[in-house]
Amino acid sequence: MTKRSSTIRVLFEILWVGAYALASLYLTLWSFWHLSKYWFPIISDSSELPRYSNQILE
Repeated sequence: MTKRSSTIRVLFEILWVGAYALASLYLTLWSFWHLSKYWFPIISDSSELPRYSNQILE
């Protein structure tokens, strides 16, 4: 009985760690996508950089 309960506990811990890893990976990818939607157009277009830097300095 103790061996069976420990096996179930190990399986539950593996599932818990897997779910935690998937959730953190999803949140990381979502935050990178969300930030890139706002920042990458500014960075990729170098002609816009002087205008943005002047707005920041003013």
